[in-house]
Amino acid sequence: MALDPIASIADLANYLQQNLDDYTLESTYATEMASAAVRAYCRRTLTYCIDDERTLRWRPNIVLPNPPVVAITSVMVDQEEVDWERLANGSIALAGVPADDVKITYTHGFEEMPAVIGMVAVRVAARIFKNPMQRVTYGADNVSYSTATDVAPRILTGDEQMMLKPYRLHRVAS
Repeated sequence: MALDPIASIADLANYLQQNLDDYTLESTYATEMASAAVRAYCRRTLTYCIDDERTLRWRPNIVLPNPPVVAITSVMVDQEEVDWERLANGSIALAGVPADDVKITYTHGFEEMPAVIGMVAVRVAARIFKNPMQRVTYGADNVSYSTATDVAPRILTGDEQMMLKPYRLHRVAS
């Protein structure tokens, strides 16, 4: 499943205050890479997904990946519905005898992306767009070029990591 970028090309153009019509490939690459970096750091897709089907190993308590979990449509073991209960910590408790796998259908993610996540994605996209090779110092034709280290496109800066920290999972899944 291909995910839409968190920051759009229009967001990037607004942030950079320039027309990107002539840079479609470069701006697409920048927004996709920035979105992938934010998702990797947060350890989840973040995107709203309706009726996602996951097959997970059976456990008495299962933590579903890609929170926030909006709704759980069905929980099946051996192709039969089983009783379950949603716990305060967001996991689900299963009733019945242990089995190999549990098939869960649920809706998850942010219907509207939090502004801070979008802001971080567009900042990273701008750095990638402006300096796709991530060069700080390089030479060409016997001439040395230098870019200040604070504009080199690090994947995520320390302040961006701090902004995303509330959205980062510490436990990936069950």
